[in-house]
Amino acid sequence: DAAVISPGWRQDHPLVVQILNSSIEMLNEIDIAWSLRSERAPQQKWIALTGTNGKTTTVEMTAAILQAAGIKAVACGNVGDTVIDALDRADPYDVLVLELSSFQLHWAKQAHFDAAAILNIADDHLDWHGSFDAYADAKFSILDRCEIAILNADDAPVVTRANRFTGKKVFYTLDTPAPGEIGVVEELLVDRAFVADPQEASMICELADITPTVPHSVSNALAAAALARAINVPHQHIQSALHNFRPGRHRIELVHEASGVVWIDDSKATNPHAAAASLMSHLSVIWIAGGLAKGADMEPLIERCAPRIKAAILIGADRGLIEAALIKYAPKIPRILIDTPSDYIRGGDSNS
Repeated sequence: DAAVISPGWRQDHPLVVQILNSSIEMLNEIDIAWSLRSERAPQQKWIALTGTNGKTTTVEMTAAILQAAGIKAVACGNVGDTVIDALDRADPYDVLVLELSSFQLHWAKQAHFDAAAILNIADDHLDWHGSFDAYADAKFSILDRCEIAILNADDAPVVTRANRFTGKKVFYTLDTPAPGEIGVVEELLVDRAFVADPQEASMICELADITPTVPHSVSNALAAAALARAINVPHQHIQSALHNFRPGRHRIELVHEASGVVWIDDSKATNPHAAAASLMSHLSVIWIAGGLAKGADMEPLIERCAPRIKAAILIGADRGLIEAALIKYAPKIPRILIDTPSDYIRGGDSNS
């Protein structure tokens, strides 16, 4: 007998504990797909990435780059199709680009990647993992069966854990790259890792090719470029794909502009790390914030971003955590708390 676990189930759930302590085999979708690969698409390459933020944008960037190079590739996993659906085709893909969450990585034990990237690690899902270290360990497990690690040199939690991986490491940075790295020189993204002479640099693209041209978008582009170079995609295809790429909905998305006010939808920013990237991309923000903190600490976010916040409109279950941080670090910022209407119905005609 075997049980297939949905990745969101916690390992301490009584039913999960019962199965783990029994003779029943615990399976997961990623490993099932990997076992099917040898039968359905034995030549197929898998590359993967994880991180607290930027996963979907970067995995879609990477797939777009491969497609521009004439490679039959698709983004899958935690975005789009499941890995099994992407694999189970009469005409198989050449490459699967997997977005993997910490939940999926916690359970996966078999899948092997030609290259894997870790974009960043910040407080998120601590209510599920129990601690930041356990969350970070789940993220870093993506490198357990990986040929080349692509790592963010600008992210301290990634850098401090990088020595866990003893294989080939390629760091990327928004600064000037050292030999063996990918980074930014003046107005160019450059490659000093996947080149014949690491003392020289090859141009990947111009900063102006990245839309929006904000730091975290450029960082995502560097990671996507590194994954593509790890499987020998030429630079010119990377530039053309990045020039044409636009992020998906709800990611610093321009909704409306009138009377000097720009309305931005960044509702995919569901943790402090993502919220900070969004807030720091603008000089003066009326911030609508709230929802579930998932165990994350709001104080570092407010301490860093307070100079950019003109006013805060707070909603949702954990709005009090944000308000407390504002009172502590930025008491002069106006705060407006919005109560959920007593007649609110999820999915109703109007949620105003």
